[in-house]
Amino acid sequence: TNILFICGGAFVGLERTIGRRLGKRSMGFRTDEAKEAAFTESNKRDTELLAQVQPQDLIKFGLIPEFVGRLPVVGVLSDLDEDALIEILTKPKNAIVKQYQRLFERQAALHRRGPALHLQGSHVAQGRRPRPSHDPGRTNA
Repeated sequence: TNILFICGGAFVGLERTIGRRLGKRSMGFRTDEAKEAAFTESNKRDTELLAQVQPQDLIKFGLIPEFVGRLPVVGVLSDLDEDALIEILTKPKNAIVKQYQRLFERQAALHRRGPALHLQGSHVAQGRRPRPSHDPGRTNA
């Protein structure tokens, strides 16, 4: 049987498991600046460390060996920067920004069809500003 497993997740704390295997531990005294820098760095994902993940790290992390054995390739994704996000939103053939632009164009075209278009045209031709039907200043006289 050919079964393809694709998994994704945050796996919070996996860096510590990998760090223990590689022997990356900290000891000693730190200044306030060093503590702040370490806190900032610890809140970021260490993609270099995650790239060194081995099946044994996943097992120690808590995944069952039968499952880890079915994952022959492990890939690490890094954070996207602003330019990459904008490119994803605008560059593909079916980009979400292009879809919304087309949607808004269609909606504007729908509102300008039929009798409403003729009514607005006559108002503009007479030099009057078209009023929406829900205009609160309109009276029923």
